[in-house]
Amino acid sequence: MPIYEYKCNNCNHCFETLVLGSDKPVCPSCKSPDLSRLISKCGFVTRSTGSSDDSSVSVSSSSACSGCTATNCSSCTSG
Repeated sequence: MPIYEYKCNNCNHCFETLVLGSDKPVCPSCKSPDLSRLISKCGFVTRSTGSSDDSSVSVSSSSACSGCTATNCSSCTSG
């Protein structure tokens, strides 16, 4: 199921929502359909293959912001 992150161009509210088929999301704060879809970071795990010791694992965080799930919006302090 595709969950997308959006920023409302009317009130600058950042949110994520499940989008099914041809559904057109609206801002939950002001109900505006004028939205910009944000580029989301995904969480993943990679294993090192460059040495005989493949025990090193690196994990990427799923969000750059600590206060919300958006990666870059006007309400975020780290974006």
